[in-house]
Amino acid sequence: MTLALSSCCSDGVAIIEDTRIYKPFAMEKDKISYSEKLRGVILNVIFGYSGVVGMYDLFVRYVVGDLVILRDDPDKYTNENMILKFCGIMDKFRELHKPFDLQIIVGRQFPKHAASDLYLINSSGDHEPIPQWNLIGDRTIAEPLVDTLYNRDNIFTMKDFAELSYCIIKYIEKLEPYGTVGTGGSKPSIRYLKHFGDIDVEPSDVEFQEFERAYGEYEVKFNEILV
Repeated sequence: MTLALSSCCSDGVAIIEDTRIYKPFAMEKDKISYSEKLRGVILNVIFGYSGVVGMYDLFVRYVVGDLVILRDDPDKYTNENMILKFCGIMDKFRELHKPFDLQIIVGRQFPKHAASDLYLINSSGDHEPIPQWNLIGDRTIAEPLVDTLYNRDNIFTMKDFAELSYCIIKYIEKLEPYGTVGTGGSKPSIRYLKHFGDIDVEPSDVEFQEFERAYGEYEVKFNEILV
């Protein structure tokens, strides 16, 4: 399991994911490891996921293979067909792996052309836009926190949502140090896809320091919400 949070904010799209990889059937010393989960194998596109990490790796490799194979093909990836092509990959997986657990968040950026957008793709091959926010993975604790604190007038900035998500991941890890969500004392993976921006970016070191300083105040709010 994992936890990925995403939002269409006033200034762009933010995707945040923890880095803990939990393998319940591995030997005790190998059950928990930490690794980057957000992937950017297509320019101006970021993937986050929940589910089986092996299936996620396979999905990403399939996309990379498609990009190479279809590079000069009339059916190559475009902004218009990209989401449906990702759904088609899920359909192929479903034919071979029944059942399998995988959800993909897709954040897209359109340099100087349009506002960034977010989609959720399920293992069923279905897709849906994310107009405000969504969580995938271990959402038991995170969902009521975001649902209570998210500004429904959509004046959250990417930084606002990243700060909230950073603190949620840290809070869950504090409550469940041996659970499926965490960063091992490091920091979550965060990507900003600014509306009309040229490329996705990470928060600055100063922003991460601000997130860390905000944790104490958020922890009080979280405890009140979850009472």
